[in-house]
Amino acid sequence: MLLDQFEILRKIEPPHGLTAAELFSAVEHLVNANRILEACREAMEGGLFDELLVRKIEESWNEVNLCRVHTEGILFIEEILIPTLGEINDAKSMMESLIAWKLGMTRQAYFSIMGCLSNALAGIKPCIEELSSWENQGAAEEDGEADRAGD
Repeated sequence: MLLDQFEILRKIEPPHGLTAAELFSAVEHLVNANRILEACREAMEGGLFDELLVRKIEESWNEVNLCRVHTEGILFIEEILIPTLGEINDAKSMMESLIAWKLGMTRQAYFSIMGCLSNALAGIKPCIEELSSWENQGAAEEDGEADRAGD
C-alpha cells in the first residue's frame, strides 16, 4: 500500500533534484539506520537491555535525520521519515525511563519498544527501496545519454 502511495505522489511531486552523491548518501544513511535497528531488535530478543542499546537506538535516529538533510524537500519521503524518527525516539525514551527508574524490562515495555522498532523499520525499508530505485534510474539515464553521445 505504501508503495502505491509513492507511485501516486511521484506523479504529483516535481523531480527530486538530488545529485548522485546526495542520493547515495541518503540511501547509505537509511541503510545504516536499518542495520542498527535490526541489531537492536535482535539484541532485545536475546535479552540485552542496557545503556549501550539506548545509544545504538539514538545513533539510528541520527542516521535517519542525516538522510533527511538530503530528502527534506521530497514531501512523500518526509511523510514517512518524520513519523519514523518519532518511533525511534519513543523506543529510546522508553528504554531510558526503564533504566532510570530501575524497573528492568517489563513485558509491556518490551512489546512497546519492539513495536516502535518494528514501525521504524517499516518506514525505513520502503524509503530505501524508493531512493535506491532512483539511483538505478539515474544510472540507466546516464547510460542512455552516453549511448546517444556515441552515435
